[in-house]
Amino acid sequence: MTTPTRDGVLSALGKLHWGVAVAGAMGFGISLILTGVRFWLLLRAVEIRIPLATSIRLTFLGQFYNMIVPGTIGGDAVKAWEISRHTGRVAPVLVTVVTDRLIGLGDFVLLSLLSVTICLGFDLVPWSELRLGAMATFLAAGLCGGGLVLMVSPKLRRALRLDRLYRRTSIAHHFEAAGDSATMLATHSRILLLAWAISTIGHIFFLGGIALLGMGMGLNVPWWSYFIYLPLIQVLAAIPITPGSVGITEELYIRSFVSAGGTASIILPMALLARIIPMLWALPGLWVVLRGSTLPKADELAAELHQREEQEYHANHPNE
Repeated sequence: MTTPTRDGVLSALGKLHWGVAVAGAMGFGISLILTGVRFWLLLRAVEIRIPLATSIRLTFLGQFYNMIVPGTIGGDAVKAWEISRHTGRVAPVLVTVVTDRLIGLGDFVLLSLLSVTICLGFDLVPWSELRLGAMATFLAAGLCGGGLVLMVSPKLRRALRLDRLYRRTSIAHHFEAAGDSATMLATHSRILLLAWAISTIGHIFFLGGIALLGMGMGLNVPWWSYFIYLPLIQVLAAIPITPGSVGITEELYIRSFVSAGGTASIILPMALLARIIPMLWALPGLWVVLRGSTLPKADELAAELHQREEQEYHANHPNE
């Protein structure tokens, strides 16, 4: 005997038209390609030039390790290892990877903030309905904005005396090299703005893909809920509470969209498809692996990155 929840989930999936499902899935794919373009631009800002096709290939490779391969090797570490192996530069690559991630998360928060502003500014939604999402958005915006400013502002780091803090550690030169690279990134404001704009377009495709899946299954929630709650869910899902945030992400979907008037038996399959479809888009990364991107074990990869960064630092600071 099936349960009412299972019956509801199966019914919701049965309502989803294949054309809508394909359109939603294409939104995920376009977003992933634009992520590769964003990463390519940021690498150019630190004077690391690789072909755009290579950046997109590494993005799919990183997606493969993030979504498919269990273990401690994440997609960001894979991209950093691959690029540093061919360019001989580590610190700029690591800073670029971190900046790329911060821009991605920060842009999700910005989209949520923009949606809240539009809803309130044009009096589209009463404050009572937006209170929870708006407060969470304001908090996330403050944290992400502060982290990004701190990373690209050496004056602020000095004002907060963070340099004195990390100079006491045994890996002080890693922080210094990262700070130099972050400063280099900050001098390329046009590239950063262009990267942010590309990120915004990619995230609109990503969020639009999920919205299509929800609407295709008959999820009866207002349009603004997709562009306020989904970005915040993506930011919170980046916190590694469970492997891949399994269970946490689905619970966030249900709590958020139920508060917007949705039905759990429809929200759950939308959340599951939002997890499965990116996993399918990770499969092109398998082709990259089969083409020869064989990685060392996680501890060996971390040790190799550490060694390369030390060599790079001492080469640039021969008197230390």
